[in-house]
Amino acid sequence: MAKATLINAQGKKVVVTTGSPEAQKYFSQGYQLMGASGKYVSPKTSAKSTGKQATLYGPSGQKKAVPVGSAEASALQSYGWGLNPKDVQGKKWATLYGPNGEMQAVEIGSKGASTLQTKGWGLTKGSYKEPAGPDPYAEILKSMRDMLEELKKRGQTVNPAIEITPEKAAEFMQQAEGEINPYYSGQLKLAKEDLLASVGYTKDEVTRFEQDIAKKFKQGFQQVGEQKAEEGFALSGRRMKEEGQLAEMTQEQIDANRRILENRTGELSRAFARQYAGLPGYEQQAFNIGGAPKVSGTGAFELGTGENPIYTLSPEIYNQLIGSQEFERRGATSTRQSELEAAFRESEALKQQRALTI
Repeated sequence: MAKATLINAQGKKVVVTTGSPEAQKYFSQGYQLMGASGKYVSPKTSAKSTGKQATLYGPSGQKKAVPVGSAEASALQSYGWGLNPKDVQGKKWATLYGPNGEMQAVEIGSKGASTLQTKGWGLTKGSYKEPAGPDPYAEILKSMRDMLEELKKRGQTVNPAIEITPEKAAEFMQQAEGEINPYYSGQLKLAKEDLLASVGYTKDEVTRFEQDIAKKFKQGFQQVGEQKAEEGFALSGRRMKEEGQLAEMTQEQIDANRRILENRTGELSRAFARQYAGLPGYEQQAFNIGGAPKVSGTGAFELGTGENPIYTLSPEIYNQLIGSQEFERRGATSTRQSELEAAFRESEALKQQRALTI
């Protein structure tokens, strides 16, 4: 993989693999690509004083030239963009937030992402939580088991047939869900906010692109008319042909950019469903955007009307889907219910032992 040298405001340099999580970590700490001067350039002046630019590649095949060290470059890199297309395309990225404002872009579902989340890192700013301490129930259960073993050594017997009624089992299930569900509800809320922010950012990019291309089309159309008038073809078929070609090329760019938006939104929506479908409170997210502009060879650039869906998940596929987080939640709840039942059995057994020793 390609290597790049990063530098911070204090002149410290590090060599990293382009597009790697390590590189994203240093970018989030204020590092920037080192230019030919070998010096750090303030983000406020880098674009004006040096004109140095770098090409970043997005996970969905996007490509964009940005000023080195600029806020725009940092924003794209926090969404998984990198300097090498092979390192980022085809992967799904998310930004995790840690203590003291630390940020790190990670590949969704990777071991690195799981490790950070177990340490309390979250998907939104300020969502970091100190890792929970040891389970208090585990210590109580251990004490009860130790006491039971001691009684057994003294020759006492324990009745293994402690009955657990359906009502008692339901009580343990309710208690287990009360302990487990808040964690997964919080994870679902954070993931939903991150999904909405990611799609919103992509929609804003499309809107800015269409505003910019509208200006360029109008300027280009005017230039064609003026040029053909100077050449003596003001009302000729040659002029109409060039104007039509300009309109066709502009429309193709608009449609291609809309397809990128649809693909990106689809990727994010499917990843969200695969993880969180089935969790209490989960619902499929619908994303809409205004109609695409229509360009004609007469010079008209008409903005679209109404709201159109960007991407729709197939109900036949996703209505019965159990996401990885819901599967994990059910397992954790079942495990906790079994622990509560075991503690209850041992507690009842201890009561019997105490009755025997009196």
